[in-house]
Amino acid sequence: LTKIADANAILEEIASSTPSHAVVVGAGLIGIETAEALQARGLQVSVVEALDRVLPALLDSEMASHVEQELVEKGIDLRLGQRIVSLEGDSSGHVRKAVTEKSKLKADLVVLALGARPNVELARQAGLEIGPTGGISVNEYMQTSDPDIYAGGDCVENMHRVSGARVLAPMGSTANKHGRIIGTNVTGGADTFPGVLGTTIVKVFDLNVSRVGLCECDPLATNYELVTALAPGFDHASYYPGAQMITVKLLADRKTRKVLGAQAVGRGEVAKRIDVLVALMSMGGTVDDLANLDLAYSPPYNGAMDVLHNAANVIRNKLSGLAKGISPAEVNEWIRAGEDFVLLDVRSSPEWEDAHIEASQCRLLPLNRLREEVQTLPRHTEIVTMCRTSIRAYQAQRILEGAGFTNVCFLDGSIIAWPYAISCRTS
Repeated sequence: LTKIADANAILEEIASSTPSHAVVVGAGLIGIETAEALQARGLQVSVVEALDRVLPALLDSEMASHVEQELVEKGIDLRLGQRIVSLEGDSSGHVRKAVTEKSKLKADLVVLALGARPNVELARQAGLEIGPTGGISVNEYMQTSDPDIYAGGDCVENMHRVSGARVLAPMGSTANKHGRIIGTNVTGGADTFPGVLGTTIVKVFDLNVSRVGLCECDPLATNYELVTALAPGFDHASYYPGAQMITVKLLADRKTRKVLGAQAVGRGEVAKRIDVLVALMSMGGTVDDLANLDLAYSPPYNGAMDVLHNAANVIRNKLSGLAKGISPAEVNEWIRAGEDFVLLDVRSSPEWEDAHIEASQCRLLPLNRLREEVQTLPRHTEIVTMCRTSIRAYQAQRILEGAGFTNVCFLDGSIIAWPYAISCRTS
């Protein structure tokens, strides 16, 4: 599935043969949107992805897990970490099964959604330089290696504004900017294109998913000493009707304090947050700049402290040594490995009864009782504090450190950002 003709062919196949089971190969942007569209037409859909998560080029694992939960809850059959090795058909030549290394899937229709690749054949024939990404090499004026030939759109390389690396950015928005610059320059102008931040957004059923800049899984991120924050929060004041939860993962560089990237997932408004970060990052902004941005505030539109403010302040607290966080992925591994630590939930008893992480290491001790019962906690065992969104967990970390505990950290994002539903129980 790479062009409109492919989409029309799929629609014609659905109309003529009325398939009941579809297999989509690839869980990137095209694959996920295709799966939702096919299910909307009444098909049972399986998605097969060779990597261990959906949207692997877009999201880190703990953020992708929220998307995976949404897909499964909506009835999509996810097959992660699997590859299609063969297809089986009937005597009339119609596909009937898609075979992976682990299973055979019913399939009346198979869609290959393996992403876009730049079409550079014409450029090769013209003797133009092709960059290491496979895209046409251009300068800031959108000139190719032949200065009299310009190129733009999905077939060219772009400079990443955070890392400085050459990247592909197959987005219609980018192509339109290229087109204006090329039009200006071929008529005697000298306009330049500054590069891209990899800004992406997608709707997955009822979930809004977006990303800008680098993520931890990006190979380019290894050039930085990353500091991260997971910050859940409502998209506007929680007491105003219609508030929805979102979770932002923010990345910054420890040395320069510059914001390097972010991911946002939730049923609430994420585009606004990512667009704010695009503007900030385009100007080389830091977490200190972000923490003090004068964003529009009124209860129908935002809380007094936006989730971006909170994320920036979490990173600032980590940089100053006040806050010590640990990722959900690492805590989940500790639980699965049976590690000796205490997962200290400092919420109230009703909150605990509503939903909690079910693990032998988990203990409930509400924050308002922590000081009086602090001596009941082991002093030589790692303690991970948690709550609903990490605010009380951070307070608990500081209280315990004030009482002389040295092995204390808080669960980043706490239970709202905890993506491992299989470990949770809701009553």
